[in-house]
Amino acid sequence: MTTGDIERIANETYFTTGFFQRFMWFYSQDGHPRENTKISLEDRALVASIALKINSLRNALRVVPNDGIVFEVCKIIEKWYADTIMTKTSKKHQNYVIAIGRTFAHVYKIAAILSMFDPEFQETVLNRDKYPIEVAIPEKHAKMAIRIAEEYLIPRMMQIQSMCSTSDDKNPQAKVLKALTTAGGHMTRQELIRATRLNKADLQKTVDSLKDSEEIDWFTERTPGAHNDTTIYIKL
Repeated sequence: MTTGDIERIANETYFTTGFFQRFMWFYSQDGHPRENTKISLEDRALVASIALKINSLRNALRVVPNDGIVFEVCKIIEKWYADTIMTKTSKKHQNYVIAIGRTFAHVYKIAAILSMFDPEFQETVLNRDKYPIEVAIPEKHAKMAIRIAEEYLIPRMMQIQSMCSTSDDKNPQAKVLKALTTAGGHMTRQELIRATRLNKADLQKTVDSLKDSEEIDWFTERTPGAHNDTTIYIKL
């Protein structure tokens, strides 16, 4: 999947359901591709050292049973989450709150990974005679995980959210679904035209497509005394 693919199919629904957060790790920084650079000897040595640490940790964990190391609730992470949510209570911050909620679990995961690669922490949890054990996330790793979320994950997620919103403004299907949702799930044809600013031909193509995908339906009725039927669209 390329950045162009993301921009082409992005929409608000995918963002709020958490779909696009799964892909944001691979999205280029600030939406711009990064240049390839020549690998230096120092780079190779760094990669080799990381691989050695991963292999060493893997061998050490081989004898640890599943759920043998259980991380306790981290007060630093919990307080960060609660404080951040409480400062973003207005409707305009809704997407930011969604981003925080989606990132919350990742903060714990990152903190756990940082802890497990810490030699000092390894001494306290590996080569035990008895498992399972409960351990606390070291403060420095909890704070680093939060920093990674605040300075990298959440800004990138909000960038993708902004892209999703912009895409919705151009997508006629998204326009119709959003208008119906805002109106409580049903609108007349004239109301839908005014809300979406689509011409009659484009609107018909759009609602036909949405009906085929079973996202909307419609029926017609005639008000007593009226000369023409009124078409009413319903979001399923």
